[in-house]
Amino acid sequence: MKFKLPYGLKDGKLVHISDVEKGLKCECVCPACNHPLIARKGEKTAHHFAHYNGSECAKSVETALHSISPSKYLFKANNLNSTE
Repeated sequence: MKFKLPYGLKDGKLVHISDVEKGLKCECVCPACNHPLIARKGEKTAHHFAHYNGSECAKSVETALHSISPSKYLFKANNLNSTE
């Protein structure tokens, strides 16, 4: 199972995909590699961040999950792979 990246960094703070504008307007970067992210908030797949240049870094999801508190992760985890 491949997890989608639910968190990005904006202004040095970790933000959830639900808390930002879609596309490049989110102004977020990857928590692991610091490259620009695009907020994918369409209707077919779960909302998530993707690397703008199309490449994926191997540590993005792991780094994001290690950066948040367990209680916040459990609250947002229900929407991690949702297709709604």
